[in-house]
Amino acid sequence: KFLFFGMMFVLIPGQILTGILLYDLYRTMPIIEKLGGLRVIDGLHLTFAYLLMSAIVIHTYFHTLKKYGGKPNFQRDPE
Repeated sequence: KFLFFGMMFVLIPGQILTGILLYDLYRTMPIIEKLGGLRVIDGLHLTFAYLLMSAIVIHTYFHTLKKYGGKPNFQRDPE
């Protein structure tokens, strides 16, 4: 649940906002400068992307181990 909260309320909005700032540098450069410069915004954007991709990999890994929640969907056939 913590991972879901972090993704939905921190990572995805952060990725969208930094992407909007990086989309048109000519218009958003004053905002970027107030937030620490282009390197900071670009670094945040890249960090958010890496964290989102790692969350997808971790989610898939836990799901394959059936430790993410729930029971396996298959049952043993009666003999």
